[in-house]
Amino acid sequence: MKSQNIKELNKWLNNLLKEERHINKDDIIQILN
Repeated sequence: MKSQNIKELNKWLNNLLKEERHINKDDIIQILN
């Protein structure tokens, strides 16, 4: 992944995690790998 994409992804993830507390970061990381 390009670093710019990772920055965008992190922004999106942080926003998502603020709204959806039940989302598991590890699950998302696994989806990305």
